[in-house]
Amino acid sequence: MVKLLKFKGMFAMYDYVEISKYLSNGYYDRSKVNKFGELFDRHSSMKVSYNKDERILSIRGSLPYFIQGHNFWFDIDEAKKAVEKISDLLKVDLYDAEIKIMEYGVVVMPNFKIQEFIDSHIQTRGYREEIYIGRGKNYVRNDRAFTLKFYSLWANFDSSWNKVTPETRKMLENSRCCRANNPMRYEIHGSPKKILGARLLVSDMLTEIYEDSCKKALLKKYIQIKKWERMDIRGMKRLDTSKILLTLLSEKHNRFQEELLKMVDRTSANIYSKRSRKNHIKKLCRKIPHERCSYSIENLILEVISQNKTL
Repeated sequence: MVKLLKFKGMFAMYDYVEISKYLSNGYYDRSKVNKFGELFDRHSSMKVSYNKDERILSIRGSLPYFIQGHNFWFDIDEAKKAVEKISDLLKVDLYDAEIKIMEYGVVVMPNFKIQEFIDSHIQTRGYREEIYIGRGKNYVRNDRAFTLKFYSLWANFDSSWNKVTPETRKMLENSRCCRANNPMRYEIHGSPKKILGARLLVSDMLTEIYEDSCKKALLKKYIQIKKWERMDIRGMKRLDTSKILLTLLSEKHNRFQEELLKMVDRTSANIYSKRSRKNHIKKLCRKIPHERCSYSIENLILEVISQNKTL
């Protein structure tokens, strides 16, 4: 039996950030930054660099990993503590610094495996797929404006690059985010200008108004991804061959299914052959965006972003 720890924290949270600040006097405290440009406190480091010519101080890394050693939960109060700690160590006020890159995500606990979830999500217009072994699959915009990531928190935790203290692991195993509850993370990564349509300062990021905007963007981008119910093939009589054929062609040629349909020659079609098959496939394609998929996490995202959660 798993003993649940009681703690407060939101399932929706900020994570990785890239912060940029102009230093008019060119000064920041380098004493806490090692020769590799890493700023340490108790847990993971933040990367620090300084452009002397432009007087730009840059800081990048995961706020939750820096302040608490994991990204299973994190709220605005903890984010403020992280910013204040970094500011104190560098002797620089970061509240008026600009957020160049940000990550905002939710943690949900679906009752299916991450691979089943990934396999049920189809490429959507303007995206291409990239596979990361052991860390799930990303849907990436061609213009690199932002990235949508889906991955198992524990699979990510167990990867060789991720150094987590034994104490942190033990604490998480005894929380509601234990392995048995299958915590999964969905996040958006990119420029605030592309995600929110506006420039973002650190002080803005730490307000509920901007966090609400991040939540809405996260849900909107997820809804745009087409989902397809997984197929259980039991026999040819029950198998919808047109569905499977169209999917295989789409993956093989890296083309959207609607685009493949446009390649069918209309001139040689007749009502009894090609045209009827084409219309039948079109009807199936029109069902895809509206088909209720049992592997969708839309309701879980809505539940998370609509209220604060207490684990």
